[in-house]
Amino acid sequence: PEATACLEGLLKRLDAGESFQLSFDLETRHGHIACAGLAWSELEAICVPFMCVERASGFWEASEEAYLIWLFYKLLAHPQAQIIGQNLLYDFQYTYRWWHFVPRLAQDTMFSHHTAFCELPKALAFQASLFCKSYKFWKHDSKIWDKKLGEDQLWIYCCEDAVRTFEVAAVTKENVRS
Repeated sequence: PEATACLEGLLKRLDAGESFQLSFDLETRHGHIACAGLAWSELEAICVPFMCVERASGFWEASEEAYLIWLFYKLLAHPQAQIIGQNLLYDFQYTYRWWHFVPRLAQDTMFSHHTAFCELPKALAFQASLFCKSYKFWKHDSKIWDKKLGEDQLWIYCCEDAVRTFEVAAVTKENVRS
């Protein structure tokens, strides 16, 4: 599938010695991982679904899901990958509980922003409104999700979180340096 090809392509780049940032984000439902998003630029991201309202057994066959999780492990624990995210303590508790590993952390934008501007809100939407070039509020998109509409909206929301975090990370990292 497309998800496998994308993750394998990113892993191949890392294995070839390239070093780059990956913005990681999970969406959860009922204590489980609903989908996982990765962004490798301000415009490029993928969301890999794991839960699916149309299929109680999940989105993938068991062997496909196991392979995708293994690819996430290889990417998120790769020494060449710089894993960034927003409030990753939340996401990491899920990767540890369900996938049995903790990703390598390069930067958490919530902590970077709070370090530089402790009096300001730490929410990703607030940071994006300050630091993203073409900002449009998106955070209500996951709150108004209706299972009758399908899950595409949640998956797009996950990608939006990942690319916004990617863009915010560069600014918040520089703010901490200043």
